[in-house]
Amino acid sequence: MTKNFDQEKNLPQTRAEEEAEIKKYIEENTDLDEKEAAELMHNLDLKTIAAFETAMDKVAKEYERERSQAEILYEYIRGKNLKEKLGKKSDLIKNPPQGLRSEEVEEILTNIDDYEDLDNLDLIETAKDVYYYDILLWTGQYADTAVILEEKDINKAIATRARRDCKIYPRPLQFTALYEPPYSYKEEEIERALKAMEADENYQDIKVVEASNGGKCIYSTDEMSEKYAKSLCEYLEVESKEYQ
Repeated sequence: MTKNFDQEKNLPQTRAEEEAEIKKYIEENTDLDEKEAAELMHNLDLKTIAAFETAMDKVAKEYERERSQAEILYEYIRGKNLKEKLGKKSDLIKNPPQGLRSEEVEEILTNIDDYEDLDNLDLIETAKDVYYYDILLWTGQYADTAVILEEKDINKAIATRARRDCKIYPRPLQFTALYEPPYSYKEEEIERALKAMEADENYQDIKVVEASNGGKCIYSTDEMSEKYAKSLCEYLEVESKEYQ
C-alpha cells in the first residue's frame, strides 16, 4: 500500500470531510469495488489510517536497516543447516559469507558469547574442527551424528548409534538401518568397520548378533546382554516382518 495520507496535517472537523479523505485514500491505495470500498469507509477513520501507516513505517525501517555482522553470519549458518549441512569453522573463515571478511568471521566466532544475535547457535568442538548449528533447527543428537558423518568416522558413527539404540529403546541396531540416510553405508563398509573395532579398545562393547534368516544387528554389551540382543534381533529381522 503506497503511503498517501499526510499524518501531520490537521484532521477534518466533520465526518463528511473525513469520509472524503478516506474515499480518496481507498481509491489511491486499493482495488476494491464500489461496494467493498463503501463498507471499508464506513468502518474506517483517519486516526486508524494514521496509526496503520506509522506501524508500517516502523516495519519498513526495521526491514531496511543494515544487518549486523553477527546476523549475517547467523543467517548463513542457519541456511547451511536448512540444507542439512554444518557450519564448519575452518570453512566459514576460509570462505566467509558475502558481506564479511575472514578476520571478521574469526573474531565473531572466537567471541561468540558476546553476540546476542548468535544466542541460538551451539557448537561441537572436535580434534579436527569446530562445528556450529542452530538449536531451533537441530537437536544436539542430530548435530552429533552430523559431525561424526562429516568427519567420516564410520567406527564412531556405528558405535554411537548402536549404544544409543540399546540404551533408549532398547533394541540392537539393525544393519539395514545403516543403509539408510544419513549414513548410507554399504554392507561391506559396515563389516570392515566392525572388524576394525574388534582391535580398538574404545569399542570392545560393540558386538554383532545374527537372526535365523541371516539378518544382523549390532549391540553394546554395556547396555544389554547377548541373549537379549539376539532375541530382539530375531524379532526385528524375522517375526516383525511376518506381520508386514
